[in-house]
Amino acid sequence: MSETARTVRVDLLTRVEGNGGAFLQATVRDISAQKEGERALRESEQKYRNVIDNIGVGVAVISPRMEILSLNRQMQAWFPNIDASARPVCYKAFNNPPRDEICPYCPTALTLRDGQRHEAITSTPAAVQVRAMPWRTPARQGISSCFAPPGNQRVSRPSSRSSA
Repeated sequence: MSETARTVRVDLLTRVEGNGGAFLQATVRDISAQKEGERALRESEQKYRNVIDNIGVGVAVISPRMEILSLNRQMQAWFPNIDASARPVCYKAFNNPPRDEICPYCPTALTLRDGQRHEAITSTPAAVQVRAMPWRTPARQGISSCFAPPGNQRVSRPSSRSSA
């Protein structure tokens, strides 16, 4: 007879009766399905991250406050000095010199306003096409912005000097 391995959670609680007698109470729950779901989610996240990191366009996740939440590998190559964990605002981080306000052509700002997809060619030193797409979960919302060269051009890394 073959048995399937199960994952269980055991919670123990000690109780003392009034007459001095003590006993142990245990609750045992089968959490195998939960653990399998967590494993499947991790695997799905790894596959998604692998695709996003290896496509030929840059992807940045931007918060409603215009903070950069994450960058894929291509964006990190184009903007190696941006630390997404510090949550810099995009209009300062992506522009040289940094801007003090949201870019007037910003498709991300337009998407935040109306919830629709927008795209524009930036006037940043790297002149790239930006497509902004909204996303929402029960706990968060934001914008995924894809950065690609306009037409069939390849984008070189942005210059660290101003293009004045």
